[in-house]
Amino acid sequence: MRLSDLLEGEGAHNNPVQGTFSAQSKPSDHNHATYLAHASCRRKELLARYTPVGFDAKKAIKEDTDTCLTYRGYLRFLKKDLENIDDLRIGQDGTPLSANKYAKVIEAIGQAMITRGAAFAAAIKKTHVDYVRLSIHPTTAVTKFPVQMIPQKLGKLGRTPWHSVIRVGLDGSWTTGHAEDFYNTHDLICRDGRPYYFREKSDLYDWGDLKVEFEHLYPCGLIIRPVEGHPSARDIPMQKVRQLSVGMSPVVLRGFSDTREEALYTEKAHEAGKVLPWTFGIIQKVKDAGVNTKMGNNVTSNEAMPMHFDGMFKFEERSDPITGESTKVQVPPGYQFFTAQATAPDGTGYTLFASARLFWQNLPAPYNVARFEKIKWNMDNDGFWDAKLKDLPLTVRHPVTNEPCIRWHEPWDETKTKFSTCKVTLSNDDQKIVDVITELLYDYRVCLRFTWNVGDWVVSDNTAMLHTRTGYSSDCERELWRIHFD
Repeated sequence: MRLSDLLEGEGAHNNPVQGTFSAQSKPSDHNHATYLAHASCRRKELLARYTPVGFDAKKAIKEDTDTCLTYRGYLRFLKKDLENIDDLRIGQDGTPLSANKYAKVIEAIGQAMITRGAAFAAAIKKTHVDYVRLSIHPTTAVTKFPVQMIPQKLGKLGRTPWHSVIRVGLDGSWTTGHAEDFYNTHDLICRDGRPYYFREKSDLYDWGDLKVEFEHLYPCGLIIRPVEGHPSARDIPMQKVRQLSVGMSPVVLRGFSDTREEALYTEKAHEAGKVLPWTFGIIQKVKDAGVNTKMGNNVTSNEAMPMHFDGMFKFEERSDPITGESTKVQVPPGYQFFTAQATAPDGTGYTLFASARLFWQNLPAPYNVARFEKIKWNMDNDGFWDAKLKDLPLTVRHPVTNEPCIRWHEPWDETKTKFSTCKVTLSNDDQKIVDVITELLYDYRVCLRFTWNVGDWVVSDNTAMLHTRTGYSSDCERELWRIHFD
């Protein structure tokens, strides 16, 4: 490849000119060969027609922050992409270029790309006046809006797709980076025989003789299926499922046999942790009881429910070791363990899981974890859940990861239920934050809308996640069983 080819636009990283090839061309002509035959001419035409008058790439790089960031990115990737093109390392006199002169070659290519980018931006601005321009690059300007291709930490757009791979961490996070950065610490996962993503190495994915595959859900969650057949759920390593649920809740066990057997379900719950009994026993069998009075329990109805965590009303008396003073302390269960005995009709009866990690990742300014950790809130319930709770912490630290987790019960009034209502207020901050929290918890970047299959087992971290359900028809047989454990 010649330097002139790259400067004219034959190399990688170049924006194609949008539009038709010619009045004589047909849609079927728009193939690889046609593109290569016409691209150089069209790029020259783009530069001639749309390059801003007096545009100086070096000056733009020096004076404009966005241009400088783009240029630095170009240089970084050009060095890598072109390192094996020997012709670029030979000068006009046929002798090898010094390192300094080769760097100047790379800089010249990068500056030419900046010029083409300016022409392309001008072409878009002129021909698409009423459109909004999106970008996968970070920007401080208002001429285009940056959009994440892969959801990552707040403010991180990640690397360009053609220069990166996807990496999934044990905490459930998705990031983009260079493959070489992950070879030693991650396993390359293939799908249909092709490289798919890198997964952080862990023994939690090794289930011995029980061969399973793992599918990550968006925006959170993990489905685990047997590779072949329908082996018994008796062989599932529940301690590994529990540990996976800390970062990847909800963990869905699908395609195993015997999952509707009550004795086995209870046995595997004891294997996962310390099972917590309630007044009704160990298993809560959640189905529509058909009770429609104000004092009915909305849990055993077909209504939608508010976003919440389990154990809202579970308290223990604790004594201060120094003063001896006794106080009531909220002690929610650590984990939920569900099985689906019967499901609702398609499009109804979803269970929604909202991730605390993704909540903080997408919390808009000016709000942040530090501010939310100071907030106390109050709830006033009537009906079956008649209770008044004051000065509850809005955030708690996770007992395993020490990451901040949101503690919340969505406000719920007469327009949403015929059962218990719930009024929520903040003790020490702006009341409009109630709406900010509620809206973000249902955001598709934060909340998984999960559809049940009969026989599914699901383990979810009750500290790292909030949950709720959508409504379903009163004449269906939807029935979930739930056990809590620590």
